[in-house]
This record gives sequence, structure tokens and C-alpha cells, in this order.
Amino acid sequence: MVKTKKSGAKYSAIVAISENLKKQKAEGKDILFLNRGINAVVNIDLSDIIPMIDFNSADIQVYPPNKGRLS
Repeated sequence: MVKTKKSGAKYSAIVAISENLKKQKAEGKDILFLNRGINAVVNIDLSDIIPMIDFNSADIQVYPPNKGRLS
């Protein structure tokens, strides 16, 4: 085994990305990388859930107290 010296350096983001890519290839599943742009994210279809939400209920229609409109 090769002897190594611990340098105290932080875990490299480049190493993390390469490990995630290796894991993605091995498992055959896509991993959502948080450093990717918004365009890489797929929209969630909420069309089945929206009808179940009562937007006029007292639980949703809660507004914090305020002193009126600021001028």
C-alpha cells in the first residue's frame, strides 16, 4: 500500500462531481446535481394534486398581522 500524508485539505468539489458521475454510470440512474442549471430540472406534474387542495380554507388563508400599507 502506498503511504500518504494527510494534508488537511478540504474535500474537492471536482472529486465529488467525478464520484457522482461514476456512481451514476454504475447504477444507470440519473442523479440531480445541485450545481446544474434550472433548464436541466424536469417540471413536476401537479395536475392530480391541485384539485385536492382547498385554497379557500382557513389553514391556507392565513395572513400575518401588519400595520397597514407602507408609503
